Amino acid sequence: MDLNNRHIFYVENHKDAIYVDGISGDLLNELILYFSEFNTSVFQPGDLTSSVRFTYVFQKDNLKNLVRNVRISSESGAKFILLISDSKPAEKNKAQKLMSQIHSGVEWYLVFVPKIHGREQAKLFVSTLFKKISLMKKTHMVQTSPSRDKKIQTNNFKFPVILTSVFLFITIVSLYFSAVVGSIFFGINQLEKASDNYKSGNLKEANSHAIKAEKIFSFGWSLSSPILAVGKKVSYADSKAIEDSFQTGKLTAKTVTQALYVTQLGKQIGESILSSRTTVAQSEFETITTEVEKLDIDIKHLTTQVTALRETDSKLFSFFNIKPRINEAEKYLENINNVLHLSTRFVHIMPSLLGYNSPKTFLILFQNNAELRPTGGFIGSFGWVTFSQGRLVEFKTEDVYTADGQLKGHVPPPEAIAKYLAQENWYLRDSNFDPDFSISAQQAEWFLKHEMNLTFDGVIALDLQSVQELLRGMDGIYIPDYNQTITADNLFLETQSISELGFFPGSTQKRDFIGSLTRSIFIKMTSGEIEWGKMLAALKTSLDEKHVLFYLHDENGQELIEEAGWGGRLASVPDDYLMIVEANLGINKSNFLVDRSIDLSITKKAGILEHNLSTTYVNESKESTYPGGQYFSYTRLLIPQSAQLDSIKVGSKLLAKEDIKEEIYQDKKMIGFPMTIPAV
Repeated sequence: MDLNNRHIFYVENHKDAIYVDGISGDLLNELILYFSEFNTSVFQPGDLTSSVRFTYVFQKDNLKNLVRNVRISSESGAKFILLISDSKPAEKNKAQKLMSQIHSGVEWYLVFVPKIHGREQAKLFVSTLFKKISLMKKTHMVQTSPSRDKKIQTNNFKFPVILTSVFLFITIVSLYFSAVVGSIFFGINQLEKASDNYKSGNLKEANSHAIKAEKIFSFGWSLSSPILAVGKKVSYADSKAIEDSFQTGKLTAKTVTQALYVTQLGKQIGESILSSRTTVAQSEFETITTEVEKLDIDIKHLTTQVTALRETDSKLFSFFNIKPRINEAEKYLENINNVLHLSTRFVHIMPSLLGYNSPKTFLILFQNNAELRPTGGFIGSFGWVTFSQGRLVEFKTEDVYTADGQLKGHVPPPEAIAKYLAQENWYLRDSNFDPDFSISAQQAEWFLKHEMNLTFDGVIALDLQSVQELLRGMDGIYIPDYNQTITADNLFLETQSISELGFFPGSTQKRDFIGSLTRSIFIKMTSGEIEWGKMLAALKTSLDEKHVLFYLHDENGQELIEEAGWGGRLASVPDDYLMIVEANLGINKSNFLVDRSIDLSITKKAGILEHNLSTTYVNESKESTYPGGQYFSYTRLLIPQSAQLDSIKVGSKLLAKEDIKEEIYQDKKMIGFPMTIPAV
């Protein structure tokens, strides 16, 4: 439907109406959307208006129509809102002079309109328009002088009338505060209970509290509406604040109910996928995609309302200490927005990953970030997972040396690996030497094709930190095969002691432990005992901090991955660029015990930017004590191609030119050099 013509559909079905003149584009569209929520018709010049009574008349800039529009306001008893563009300040005095000459008895307000670019700015202006009006002084109201012949009687009140008036006043005030305090606080209390139950994974109970909250806010709104109408005569700002609180409360409760419904759908789909016993129909993804998109719109609308509510200058808000709760609500909405952004990406990608058209198999690289490499860490293990028609049909893990032992022929390694690891051949375990994950992922696929004749539809890389976040989200995991509970706090040490110590090429201990850990995670995630709110937050942290990376062969899926920033791709060089890439080539885990700090100063001399980069490393491990020891890193700096290197010092030692390698990498310059940080 064309929003510019949308108002014509409201004429026969709704009583309330507004009139707009001189407003167009995004501002008109958002004004129509705003009033449509209150079942209000919108008329413009040219519409039939003779039998319509308006509550508001809006005019923007064109003062030629001022008299006509004021007359329309007067006949309807409507409030007249005069909008003047910021770019036309001279119109203000002219408008005020004209209004003073009309003497219409119309209540009117003058509001400046900033230059609006796009729907979001228009929506923000409309949502705050009435707040601005409510805060204006009554000097903006033009009234006719009372007739001199009309006498006001002030001496005919009798005592019973006074007593009745006092009683009614006390009753009104009591009902006002009962409706406001009781409904708002009981409603908020139910929302907080819904939040607590959501965090503990009790979605059914959370939904029950959200429904109760909506009913309480609706009841309070109905009870207080007539009282608020009286209150506006006394304190418009306070009454409008309470009115907005009820509206925001109702919308919050409805949004929470919708969010819980989406979470329940996601929970069911997730458990079905990981159980490997059931198939997820593609229609289920179509349903959740629709619901997530609806929720996204609701959250944006709610965020706008809560922000406007926070800016309300109400004495009641201060008296009842409501502002801190509004601030908490804003933080909560921000978190929901972030998780929702994550969910929106995933629901569009998942059908491609789950093999509805044909089975999909993905290589999983387990990267140990305690032994740092450019895309995350040393590849000690790998595995693959296969989905078909929305069902997990295969999951397998292998030790990297099992694959590398099957490589035939000679593959020349990168120069740094040959020089500092003294390796004549290149293997899967060192395949992630390129800092761009899409390149390293393709290199890993190449090795497994030539080592084990395996092909894949994409690559997923996980480091220990991602597993740590996952364990934090599920409060640890028990592994029956090892009679051991693994938590976020003990993951690193237990992983090293179980899978690393005493390891030799050909040993299966690392593969067996990774397999048992992963199976135990799958089992717990399908048990119904998971707090999915915490799990989604943990997954988002891993994705944002690049502890999980994706490379998909599916172009549409990969495009979504890279838009979300989950592809580990290097950004194109703007006018200035700097990236530090470390690779632990010391055959230990010492970087896990190294603290880093970076200081970058930039000065401009004769039109040239001069960068002074200083990095401080403190190696807190003990010499010759596994998994620590001295930290040996092959470090690379990525800078613009046009940049010139002056010098590099490690400690107080100036590196020789033969120890520094410069090369062109993509649209950048790459500078590599060795660096040793002794243990304490």
